[in-house]
Amino acid sequence: MTPGRCRCTTCGRTSTPILAKSRSGRGCKYCARYGFDRAAPAHVHVVTHAEHGAVT
Repeated sequence: MTPGRCRCTTCGRTSTPILAKSRSGRGCKYCARYGFDRAAPAHVHVVTHAEHGAVT
């Protein structure tokens, strides 16, 4: 369960997955075809509540 540093054989970038993730063979967090696309533009939503002075 301890992350280990490794280099992806597909994209060549370095990441620190746990052993179970690297054994899955689904790619690293940078070149995987699932989940959040770190290279794509993103939208940020900010919610405020003026009465309570809260921002999330």
